[in-house]
Amino acid sequence: MAELARGLGVSERCLVLCFERARGMTPNQALLEFRLNRLFQTIRDHPDQGLRRSIRDCGLGHTAQIIQLFENSFGIAMAPFLLTCKRAQEDRAFRRRHPLRQELVLPCR
Repeated sequence: MAELARGLGVSERCLVLCFERARGMTPNQALLEFRLNRLFQTIRDHPDQGLRRSIRDCGLGHTAQIIQLFENSFGIAMAPFLLTCKRAQEDRAFRRRHPLRQELVLPCR
């Protein structure tokens, strides 16, 4: 933040206040929100990667604290979300391998 403020020719405090007025949150809160959203997407897209690695790759800290923040932010417990994502990934892989994919879907009545 200090480097960015210097580059803009304003104080760090001014930069933080302007950011907070414009976004309704501090830069640190915005960064945490961004990283939690990235974690959500990473788990959704790569559930077999492992939770610790996903958390680390998104630039987040201690696992237990992040799990609580994740659950508070998205309103879903981490374990069922991870399990659902794994099952969805397995289902997509099964459907790709199935020779008659269209027969895997029940017809609408």
